[in-house]
Formats: sequence, structure tokens, C-alpha cells
Amino acid sequence: MRTLEQVKKEIKKTPPVECDFKVGDVVTFTNDYGVSFPGKKVIGFADDTSFHGNFIYLDYDCYWFPTNPESLTKEQPKKKGKQTKTRPILGYCDYSETIRQMPENYLIAHKDGNAWKCEPDLAADKELCIKVFTELLNYESKWQTSGIELLAKLTPTY
Repeated sequence: MRTLEQVKKEIKKTPPVECDFKVGDVVTFTNDYGVSFPGKKVIGFADDTSFHGNFIYLDYDCYWFPTNPESLTKEQPKKKGKQTKTRPILGYCDYSETIRQMPENYLIAHKDGNAWKCEPDLAADKELCIKVFTELLNYESKWQTSGIELLAKLTPTY
């Protein structure tokens, strides 16, 4: 089987027919079953369209097999400039006695009997989990075990 480097040497930089794609474009490839694969880059073009109209090569598992432009959607370029990360918000559920990362509703901590346990969901924000865990280490000996009081204590720290 040919390597990606071999294929890149053999393919063309310009399409054989007029199309909306050029080398370097980031696209979403949608296969015949409707499954989409975002973030693929156009790496080149075939000599012609004789293979069922497939002539665009992508940097994905089948780099050696050209795809049809009808299977591609050009992705919008990311905005340049400073990207700001929004901080997650902590929420308290009185019914389940849980502290959660909102709006995703990831579990951060829960009350077990009279003690709080920090057992976060794997997708929860790690920095937030560390701050909650650190506060819980000091919290049990200093404060009552009210979730609302705990949330009030945590909110200014994050």
C-alpha cells in the first residue's frame, strides 16, 4: 500500500475541474451512510474525474482514495484573535445534594451521609474539580455540611 508521502507526491495541487475546494481547506467528510467526519484537510486532487466523480484527496484513514466533492462541506475558518475560555458555573441541587458543573450538569461532588465526597465526572473541568476538592478538605472541619453554604464558599474561589 502507498504511504501518505507517496500519494502526496503523485497528486495534483489544482483540481481537474472547477470546484469550491483547494489544497489546505478544512472540510467535513460525510460517507454514504450519513456519518460525518469533521476536521479533514484537502491534500490534493486526482488527474481527472473518471473514478465516479471522485477526485479530492483528504488527510484521513483512506488518504489514497479520492472522494467526491458532494461528500464534502467546507468548514468555517476559526476566528483569529484572542479566544476567551468561559468558566463553568457551579450549581447545587438540594434534592440530590450534589454540586454540579453547569450548563453541562457534570457531577463534581455529592453528599454521602454527613460527609461530602468529591467524585467528579470524567468530563468535568479539572481546574474546577481541584478547587472544589481543596475546599472540601478544609470545609468538613470548619463548616456545617449544608450544600448551599458550601457553594457560597466555593463561588468566590473560582
